Amino acid sequence: MRMFLHIKHWQVFTLTFVVPALLFLVEISLASHSYSHYSNSLQAVNENLGVKLLTLLLHTACYAMVTVWYWVVGCNLHAISPKKTRPSISRFKLCIMLSLAVAIAADAAPLLGLHNVKGYAAFITLVTGIYAYIYCTLFIQKLVRAIESNDTPEEDDKAIFFILWLIFPLGIWFIQPRINSIFKRQKCA
Repeated sequence: MRMFLHIKHWQVFTLTFVVPALLFLVEISLASHSYSHYSNSLQAVNENLGVKLLTLLLHTACYAMVTVWYWVVGCNLHAISPKKTRPSISRFKLCIMLSLAVAIAADAAPLLGLHNVKGYAAFITLVTGIYAYIYCTLFIQKLVRAIESNDTPEEDDKAIFFILWLIFPLGIWFIQPRINSIFKRQKCA
């Protein structure tokens, strides 16, 4: 899994965005051809259990790719970060698993007949997933800045770096080269 630390930005983009997009197109295409008696392909996806299971499996695989990238980068950056600025890794691991669980639960809810869940349960689940994702983003951002500056992160470009993480598929074009350079320096040292 350490390969994620050395692959290029376009490879990460392909694994975490292009492959899932292609899988989604294949999924819709198969549904529309297999179930042409439905009025549209999305209706076929919604009314067929096999297609729903396939959809859940493909989406879970896509979520897992992104989660594995976050996990590998976060854990390895934590291992080489300065000890005086190193945050707790246990909360990061919990939040990354929580964000994956919320994403899978959101996809599985219609399959389980929970698509009409409203009120506090849906709101709390959504807020929990967003919090977990933002925490993971801030955790890795703090580690990258601490390693690059050999101290606590400076305030100059924190907001820009955070926004790049939040718009993950586009931000990866700027973030992965920084991660590559960090681990290249570590390998040489």
